[in-house]
Amino acid sequence: MANRYRDKNIFIRVTEIEKEIIKRKSIAAGYKTINSYAHNMLLNGIIIKVDLKEILKLNTEINKIGTNINQIAYKANSSNRVTPDDIINLQLLLRDVQNIQSEMIKKLTNR
Repeated sequence: MANRYRDKNIFIRVTEIEKEIIKRKSIAAGYKTINSYAHNMLLNGIIIKVDLKEILKLNTEINKIGTNINQIAYKANSSNRVTPDDIINLQLLLRDVQNIQSEMIKKLTNR
């Protein structure tokens, strides 16, 4: 062990409950050991794990809205005419995109 790269120790005392919480957090963050989790936390502060499933769902919804907008644009270009209903639909679709973006921001910032 004389050739170990990390040859200094840091000891902390925790309760059984605190140890369980730390263990659960290390597993949730994807670490195999509490030591590697603690080492990273001590050096880098916080670990942020993003659940991309929610972002992918929101991205799918935005793509659907984009398809609807493209259909309206195709209609406008082929007929050289845009109806008031087309404008209202575009405004509603834009509002949907804004709502989805707001939802995404809330989820990412935990607000």
